[in-house]
Amino acid sequence: MTLGDRIRRRRKELHLSQTELAEKMGYSDRSTIAKIERGTNDLNQSKIQLMAVCLKTTPEYLMGWTNDPYDYDADPDNRFSAIPAPQLEALKKENNNNMRLIWQEWEFHQKWLKWQLSIKKDNFGGEVSQLNQTYLRLAKGAQELGLDDDDVDHILAIYKKNKKKNS
Repeated sequence: MTLGDRIRRRRKELHLSQTELAEKMGYSDRSTIAKIERGTNDLNQSKIQLMAVCLKTTPEYLMGWTNDPYDYDADPDNRFSAIPAPQLEALKKENNNNMRLIWQEWEFHQKWLKWQLSIKKDNFGGEVSQLNQTYLRLAKGAQELGLDDDDVDHILAIYKKNKKKNS
C-alpha cells in the first residue's frame, strides 16, 4: 500500500472529503489531495507530519512502517482513560513510556481477565447467566484495586459459599 493509499484510507475512515482535508492542510482546493492520493505529488517530511496530525494518525502509519493507524502518543480517542491511574503508571514504567506497548499489554490483560472469569463462571455450573453482572462488577473492582488472581479466587469462593447458604 502506497502513501497515497494510506492517506485515502485514513481520510475515508474519518469521513473526510478531499476538500475538508485540503482545508486542514492549508491547500486552496482538493486537487492537491487528489494528486497526493494518486501518487502524482510527493510530500516532504513536514507535510507528512502535518498530514498525520490532520488524519489523527502517525507518520509511521502513513509511510507504511506500521499497519496500526492509531496515534498512541496523542491518544485522540482518549483510550488510556480506561486504565486506572496506578496501573497506567506501572505500565509506563514497565514499558519505558512506549504507549503502543502499554496499550497492547493492557488489551492482553483485559482478554486474559475475561478468559479467567469465563473459567470461574463455568465452575458455578449453570448459574452463569444469573452471575454475569456480579462477575463484571467483581472484575472491574479487582482491576481497580489491583487484586491478583489468588485474591479474586478467594472472593469467588466466599461468594459461592454465601450463594449456596442463601439458596
